[in-house]
Amino acid sequence: MLQAFINEIDEGEIYLIYICGKFIHAIKRFPSVFNNKKGISYISNIDKELLTLGEKVLKIKEYQGALYERIDVIKINNEYLVMELELVEPDFFIRYISKKEVKQDILENLVKAIKEKMEE
Repeated sequence: MLQAFINEIDEGEIYLIYICGKFIHAIKRFPSVFNNKKGISYISNIDKELLTLGEKVLKIKEYQGALYERIDVIKINNEYLVMELELVEPDFFIRYISKKEVKQDILENLVKAIKEKMEE
């Protein structure tokens, strides 16, 4: 895959993570190759504009019905831009979440979604 380099990536990339179209959590990541800021962090307060964008993306017919969806977004001039949509290679970034109850909720949602997919 080729992706255009956009300078605003230095401010971090936000990953909106969904299970079966349901928003689960968000992560902020600073690509270490291009940035001195390193690390990945859990985002507890999500901008409603981001969630609206995620909903719009997941309404696209070809993206519906997936078990896992990750929408990678950056902010340019106070507007969000989708950089990538990941439907395979799931990484929930759970290891970067310190709250046990949040981790447990994510895992329970994932198990439930897998069971439902198996019953389809």
